[in-house]
Amino acid sequence: EKLSVALGDEKGGFRVTVHPNMAVVTGRILPVPRILYGGKTRQVVIPDKGIWDMRGKQYFSGVEVHTWAVACFVQCSLCSETALMVW
Repeated sequence: EKLSVALGDEKGGFRVTVHPNMAVVTGRILPVPRILYGGKTRQVVIPDKGIWDMRGKQYFSGVEVHTWAVACFVQCSLCSETALMVW
């Protein structure tokens, strides 16, 4: 009740409706990603508490990308060709 009084049923011209009840969603815990570092050891690292220790690690050698493409699957009115060319 306090929420609806504070925010109102609709705000401004946006017609936002606020419901006091939270949405219930189904979720899952994703498996921990692994990182393969370069160098002679090719060490595979699993993060500890969501943190990768990147200090002193060697990566694979970078390369120059000579050819690449962008695929846009939305209507032309939502994303212009000019916007894609800038990207």
